[in-house]
Amino acid sequence: MNNFIFKKVKSEDSKKIYICGINVHTTKYTPTSKKYYLFGIQYKNKKQKTNLMAMLNERLAKVEQFCINSTYNRTKTQPYIRQIAIMVAEHCNLNCYGCSHCSPLAEPEFLDINSYERDLERLALLAFQQGGGGLGIDIIQLQGGEPLLHPQFLDFIPVTRKYFPDSEITITTNGILLEQQPDIFWETLHKYNVEITPTIYPIKINWENIKKKADEKGVTIDLTFIAENIFQEIKTSWHWPYDLKGHQEPVYNFTKCMVGNSCVGLSNGRLYTCVLPMAIKHFNKYFGTNIKVLDSDSIDIYKAQSFQEILDFLAKPMAFCRYCKIDERRFDLPWSRSKKDIKEWT
Repeated sequence: MNNFIFKKVKSEDSKKIYICGINVHTTKYTPTSKKYYLFGIQYKNKKQKTNLMAMLNERLAKVEQFCINSTYNRTKTQPYIRQIAIMVAEHCNLNCYGCSHCSPLAEPEFLDINSYERDLERLALLAFQQGGGGLGIDIIQLQGGEPLLHPQFLDFIPVTRKYFPDSEITITTNGILLEQQPDIFWETLHKYNVEITPTIYPIKINWENIKKKADEKGVTIDLTFIAENIFQEIKTSWHWPYDLKGHQEPVYNFTKCMVGNSCVGLSNGRLYTCVLPMAIKHFNKYFGTNIKVLDSDSIDIYKAQSFQEILDFLAKPMAFCRYCKIDERRFDLPWSRSKKDIKEWT
């Protein structure tokens, strides 16, 4: 995460090791013995644990360097859009505590496929006319809410690939609906080279069966940091509080934000340097608040004269950044479901 460097912390119980508030050193009791895991990998002796710790430290060093680079790159105009998020469905079937997309507060709402195609066609026209490294957009994420709730979800895949043939296309899902997907779902993902990037929650989902199905159909499912026996320890709840009065410093927040100019949002012909302004409408409607989204918080892709103009815009803070309490963000709360309490977002 761009502004949240992973740190290894040993608790008073020396057997526990935390990264981002997640206990990555776990114990599994069997009828005959105890088995120990570090980052989901079983070790049997001190030497194996030492080797695993060395690997972990190496990963941490790479993450720290990534964080430093990202802070610099955020305020520097990029040659292409690194990642763009598409809210295929605004609502969700899980409703997590403090969801940054405000999905627990959203009424059922689906993205219109025709509007989406028009926007992609316009972006592709701008991107490829202006170069963009021959890519334009590196990663296109179909997400939500829960994207698989959309009754026309599969229609979004060929449309996305049509306009961005070389981009990476991913589906960000909680996985609840994956097991019930028909063969055509898996065949479509394989045909258009779409990857599933699930978020693992401490709920009962048979990831082993899902992985088996994906492998059979030739579909990539990213379980990089997910290993057997630690599914329950992966996802924490995050707290990204808003300042309802908007008294925060936009430039400071932007340079420290993990999503600014990193996960760009597209909605109704407009691009935002992050997705939060796109989702705040649900918060305002549910709680009767008035966090304002200005026209200047986004760029109209139909008025933009070039892709370079878009890239320049995304490298600057929005007025909306004044609502984020960036230094009070937490990533280490025990995962829980939302009670739709305003304190989850303030």
